Amino acid sequence: MTRSSKTKLNGGTKTDRAESEKTPLLPRSIGRSGEVTALSRSTSRSEKRGRSESTPERPKPPPRRPVPLFRCLFRAFYPELLYSSFIRICGDCVQFANPVILNVLIDYTENKDKYPEWVGYTLVAGFFAVTFIISVCLNQNFYFASNIGMKIKTALVATVYKKTLHMSNEAKRQYTSGAIVNLMAVDCQKMQSVTAQLWVLLSAPLQICLAFYFLNDKLGASFLVGVAIILLQIPLNIRVSVAARRYQARQLGLKDQRLKLISEVLSGMKCPFLTVLQLA
Repeated sequence: MTRSSKTKLNGGTKTDRAESEKTPLLPRSIGRSGEVTALSRSTSRSEKRGRSESTPERPKPPPRRPVPLFRCLFRAFYPELLYSSFIRICGDCVQFANPVILNVLIDYTENKDKYPEWVGYTLVAGFFAVTFIISVCLNQNFYFASNIGMKIKTALVATVYKKTLHMSNEAKRQYTSGAIVNLMAVDCQKMQSVTAQLWVLLSAPLQICLAFYFLNDKLGASFLVGVAIILLQIPLNIRVSVAARRYQARQLGLKDQRLKLISEVLSGMKCPFLTVLQLA
């Protein structure tokens, strides 16, 4: 027998034995790797189950409720609103001092002998003081109301513009550019004009009560005829205001259509203009 045959019978050389020990047979390695991967998958699944059972799911946060706009505006500007209304109420109260002073002046001119001379000068100074106080109160109320209205309009326009920057495609389909322009140009302007007249909510009832008191003092129960005529005119005023609001809503719809048509025309003109620029 040769040396090669002897080495083959004895299992090969030392290098062959080392290689055979380092690299096992293919089926065994496949089987072992498959077992290892199966064990790793089972352990990962058990770990995930243990984590899910040990850590409960976090509750979803409740959906945000829409905040009323008028509440936000009132919280932001209520000190200035109340101050302007208070000034207006003071001016309205002082305004009813003119009839009282005028009544005393008429009595003074008819019976000069009963009154001293300084009473006439006092009445004239009282007229001047009342007129001055009324003008100051009215001008201050107008200034503060206009300033608050401008602030509210600016805040609303900025809010609408900021909201349009984050609109989705569905919202853009629902609210066109014309509707957004109407919101910023018309509705915000309405809020400004309404703010300048908010003092009526507090001042009008006081004026009505004082006027009824003085009329009852001078005319008696006959003033109720005028009150009845005023009450009969209320339904007519309501109908006129409803019709005006209806026509105004129709006008806003037509403005929206016009702006939409103009935007479509401008977007259509953009394509041929860009093509001409590319060819040039």
